[in-house]
Amino acid sequence: MTHYFTGEIVGAESAFVYRIGTNHSDYHNASYVPYFLDEINNQTLLDEAVLVCGDASRVQCIFDYIFMDRRTAEQTLKLDKEQQVTSGELGMLLTYMRNIVNRLNHSVNGKNSIVLNNYMSSSLVIPQLYSAINAILYLKVACTSTIF
Repeated sequence: MTHYFTGEIVGAESAFVYRIGTNHSDYHNASYVPYFLDEINNQTLLDEAVLVCGDASRVQCIFDYIFMDRRTAEQTLKLDKEQQVTSGELGMLLTYMRNIVNRLNHSVNGKNSIVLNNYMSSSLVIPQLYSAINAILYLKVACTSTIF
């Protein structure tokens, strides 16, 4: 049974599979208390965190500043900025690849367009390009979503 107040899971109802010889209690920390930013009442500390992190939208950095230390927050901020650059680069590459697909699907004269579209639909070129675009889109989403 889940203890909804704490989020704690009782071992008998754990969804995890454990190695032979181990169980829920080998991994469970009953003394763990989660931290939440909305429970911080120290405005000075919040203001310091926003100053270090650049703005209030950098929640991961602010969280690390408040609950960890300045060094960790600065590392989180650096990673966040790198991810934004990577996301922008992937977005540009995605746009470039979509433009390639659009150019392949359109031709200057109608006759070539029909031949090109028939060729492309019967080949693996378009599916491969779309697979590549989807992979880039996945990477773009993955790079903008940080999991700690």
